[in-house]
Amino acid sequence: MALTNLIKNLSLVLLLVLITYASTTNAICAENTFAHDLITGVNKTFYQLDTDSVKVRNFSHRYAIAYTKWTPDDGNDNGHVIIYNHGLQSHRGWFYETAEHLRASGFTVYAYDRIGSGESTSLVPASRYSAEIVNLKGHIHSWYVYIKTLEMMKEIAKEENPSAKIHLWGNSFGAKIVTAYIIINGDKDDLSSTIFSTPGLYRNEKSMPLPFSKLKYLFSGMDQYLPSPIYPVNGDNGAGLFTSTEPYFYKIKHDNLSLRQFTKMFYDQATKLDKFIKVHANGTSALNDNPRLYLLVENDPMMDNIQTIKHIQQNRPQAIAKYYPGGPDHRHFLSYTIDREEEMEDVVNFLLGNINALENSIELD
Repeated sequence: MALTNLIKNLSLVLLLVLITYASTTNAICAENTFAHDLITGVNKTFYQLDTDSVKVRNFSHRYAIAYTKWTPDDGNDNGHVIIYNHGLQSHRGWFYETAEHLRASGFTVYAYDRIGSGESTSLVPASRYSAEIVNLKGHIHSWYVYIKTLEMMKEIAKEENPSAKIHLWGNSFGAKIVTAYIIINGDKDDLSSTIFSTPGLYRNEKSMPLPFSKLKYLFSGMDQYLPSPIYPVNGDNGAGLFTSTEPYFYKIKHDNLSLRQFTKMFYDQATKLDKFIKVHANGTSALNDNPRLYLLVENDPMMDNIQTIKHIQQNRPQAIAKYYPGGPDHRHFLSYTIDREEEMEDVVNFLLGNINALENSIELD
């Protein structure tokens, strides 16, 4: 009888656990407005040990990097691989429609969540014998760790596609990471080309000022969170700066994986990354030798296009730039505007070497 009661009790506990797990999973999927979209590819994880940054409890940080791979149908592989780097607030889920279009066009596509973004996490050892998962969202200890993540993602892509041509795509803030990667590794790398969509190399300081004072920043601790410069309007969580098109506006507004605050250390490292690019990008042979396509939105509410064009002109050889309206109201995320079909056509032509097919490109002096 005692054994029977024990089995019943254990069964009840197990049932409650399963119900709780199912409820939690459904709640997470309901809150993550892009969760369903990622099932169009294969979701995977790789691990990265950070030996360059400050250690925690005398241990180096270990990161779990979430990524998705989209593979062309059998017989449709064109031998090209794209590695996508997302923007400041977003994550790889925002790229799913673009990835599906590219996959259907024969490309193999990888998109990963930057450390501190999306589903990527930091695994911090609690002791020598155990570990705890810590979601350090909107945080990084060293901007160079971003470069190492991209290196590891590229190695995975090369190992899985040994004869393919490798292309990088940096969107918005991701353009900084890709630019720094090329400066550091370009002379010894085998990249075929690079795409920069609405590159976040220079923020529009007038229309998108930092939402805190210099004094506030000065007296904040390195782990203290500060608001994002992507400001909300009427409770839209910044969605209106990216798109005015449904259902994308709704997804961004309610996306629980979007980053809407960052630590002071993140801002500190982002500033150091900016300085590195400013010092090393001018006339760098690694950039000059890399074919690059820059997709810009006219009157972009986030970016300073004048400074961006100057950057492109400093490294003009093999660089192509083009303006898009960004919809009738000049929204930042091209793939979520009425320009997305033209953008995709231009991207595919560029990657396949059909440069003459790109119409209305900017004359670079």
